[in-house]
Amino acid sequence: MAIMSMALYGSRARNDHTLSSDTDLFAITNDDRYRMVFHGATNVACYPFDLAMSRAEGGDLFFLHIVREAVVIYDPDSSFDRVRSAFKLRPNYNIDISRASDLGFALLLNIENFKNYFYINKRLVWCLRTILIALSAERGTPVFSTKELVSMFDDEDIELLLSAKREPGYVPDVYKIFKQKIALYGKTNFAEIPNDFFGQLRYFTEQGNSMAKKTIYSIIKNLDGNDYT
Repeated sequence: MAIMSMALYGSRARNDHTLSSDTDLFAITNDDRYRMVFHGATNVACYPFDLAMSRAEGGDLFFLHIVREAVVIYDPDSSFDRVRSAFKLRPNYNIDISRASDLGFALLLNIENFKNYFYINKRLVWCLRTILIALSAERGTPVFSTKELVSMFDDEDIELLLSAKREPGYVPDVYKIFKQKIALYGKTNFAEIPNDFFGQLRYFTEQGNSMAKKTIYSIIKNLDGNDYT
């Protein structure tokens, strides 16, 4: 796999990182498939060029993140510039909001039944961040940092909830606020989501909700263990 372009994104690109922040990298490759590479606190999202172009042209929310805030490290043939130029903002991000809302609500349905709360807390934060970033994009002024999201929605609880990604344990008071905020900002048909994990897996598979399917599958796979991947 040859790397055609690489860029830094996330908190380290925005310069609002802490000592414990991950290093998030985005790479365009000559490979034929997407892959995610993890090494310690460094994560590299590797996209084939054609897939990156397709996602950008379709206004993908992750690529909005990339094209708006990434700092280019290496781009000898202007692959990144071509992807950035191809990006088209969608008129709405209803699907992203609904899928993130559904996953968040599903996790909260079983919030007392997990083993690895560090994993669950990170997923809940991902759900809320996705909802809020999508809403900011629909307003035409996409923002990504916690500080900017708190300011845009004039909601101090957002800072508390997004900081839960570093929380390793069970925090019931925080989950109550998550439920309130997902109901407030999100879009979901709560009544359709099954209570049990296997029902949720079937539901999310039928809905084409890949992040939710992956999350619930990881939970099921490790019901007797202590870790989720």
